[in-house]
Amino acid sequence: MDLTLKIDTSIVKSNKEETSKQTYSRQNKSKRSSASERRWKMKVIAYDAGTTGLKTCLFEISKEDSVRFLTGEVGTYALNVLENGGIEQNPEEWWSVICKTTRQLLANTGTAPQEIKGISFCSQMQTVV
Repeated sequence: MDLTLKIDTSIVKSNKEETSKQTYSRQNKSKRSSASERRWKMKVIAYDAGTTGLKTCLFEISKEDSVRFLTGEVGTYALNVLENGGIEQNPEEWWSVICKTTRQLLANTGTAPQEIKGISFCSQMQTVV
């Protein structure tokens, strides 16, 4: 199954140094681009912290204006219901699951940590403290 989708890469910004290198490179080379420049890709990890679990996904963003889902891992954490009806979670458990799923994702894909050029988080928003 192909999970590739087109995006507007103007919203995807690489770090300043990389951008200036690319600009300098374009100004000082012929109009032919090398094969490596045509195949430019950036890997990004996205985390979705839900009520009872975390989804950790690896995406690849290419120079050709596409985003491709590579793989994902899921981890769970406890939801503690209090006597008064309140609900609490342990932030240290969130961190533990983030670390565990990230390690699994990198190991399962053979991706080195240095290959990750960005991270993104979304969560249950206002309920997270």
